[in-house]
Amino acid sequence: MRYLASDGWRKISEDGSSLITSVLFNVLTGESVSVITRDYDREWCNDAEASEWYDVAIDHDARRAYCRKNMIITDGSRVLVVKGRKIEPGYAGVVDRIRKVRDRYGRWVANYVVFTDGKETNIDNCILIAD
Repeated sequence: MRYLASDGWRKISEDGSSLITSVLFNVLTGESVSVITRDYDREWCNDAEASEWYDVAIDHDARRAYCRKNMIITDGSRVLVVKGRKIEPGYAGVVDRIRKVRDRYGRWVANYVVFTDGKETNIDNCILIAD
């Protein structure tokens, strides 16, 4: 299947080192698909159509639409605190950033939401409020 920008497909993320994959999101239909855009170990099997997406910049507006559709909390999202003790349940605010909490060995422990007023709580204590 061809994923054309004229049909509404936008690149919202890219990941990998020798095998580069991109997530494409169709802003018209709400579909998303992951495609291999570059394989440095096997140059002979690179698909010309998929390689076109390698040089395309990430569309941040489409990424925000993807996160809103899939209820993913990101910077700038409006959320409601539903449980917790640091912030009272029922508090609604705008996310300023998401902070990764690590233990003393540098291992990831949790993601914390930092609100624009400086309050913070675990991301699992929050739900996304539709705009």
